[in-house]
Amino acid sequence: MIYLLNLFLPFFVLIVILYFLSNYLNNLVASSLPQWLYLFFMWPGVIVHEFSHYLGCIITFTKIKKLELFRPRSSEGRLVLGQVAHEYTRNPIKKLIVSIAPLFGVSLVIWLLVKFLLPAVYSQQIKAINLSLGDFSSLRAFWQAGIFYLQSYLNYFFELFRNLDFADWRVYIFFYLMLSLGSHAAPSKTDLKHAFQGLGIILVVFVFLYFILAFFSLSSVWQIFSFLILPIHWLNFILGYGIVFTFLMLILVWFLSGLFRLVNHFAR
Repeated sequence: MIYLLNLFLPFFVLIVILYFLSNYLNNLVASSLPQWLYLFFMWPGVIVHEFSHYLGCIITFTKIKKLELFRPRSSEGRLVLGQVAHEYTRNPIKKLIVSIAPLFGVSLVIWLLVKFLLPAVYSQQIKAINLSLGDFSSLRAFWQAGIFYLQSYLNYFFELFRNLDFADWRVYIFFYLMLSLGSHAAPSKTDLKHAFQGLGIILVVFVFLYFILAFFSLSSVWQIFSFLILPIHWLNFILGYGIVFTFLMLILVWFLSGLFRLVNHFAR
């Protein structure tokens, strides 16, 4: 059972962390800026978000009814920036992939931007966030892996600014895109509900399979699951980039909003 815990729990935790960070960043930016300026900052992230849903539909062969990568409008008292309408499906795997596609699509684009816009940061810091596959065979290994995850994120975050060249114009393009992307990594609440339904079903299936294999005393139980280690590790790695840079932009927005409030206070 510890095999399944070690394999899936970090993946679930990273999804939840990025979801809440992205939602909070988006709400903070929306409340801090006039609507026209908010739209100016948000359009790249909205396009990547909706295109990720679109790719999720393509991958799962889900019929698309409407695609609006960026079309701001008011709907039921809230601002809608884009939309991918698709046919209803009862398949939990399809729901899962389509629903959480922006988490991975946005994180992947962030990784690509770091690689090509900030090559010095990428080459010097890539190992800090590259989490080891490690040993998944014991509870102790699980906690050690968790500590390593946390240390990797902290090291990457605190070393990041030391490798940023603020005389380079690409740094400012990078921050602009990070703000937009980080604000739109999160799926909607409806999407997340569908995603966790799918994740729950997948987990139940794996637990059932695990106990069936264990009941028949198969010594190679973990080999059945071992092929999942590398793809899930890669997904965790991509989510890690989304988390680090979304949190970075959240700190920056906190600082700037506080600075603006202070300036307005003394300007009165």
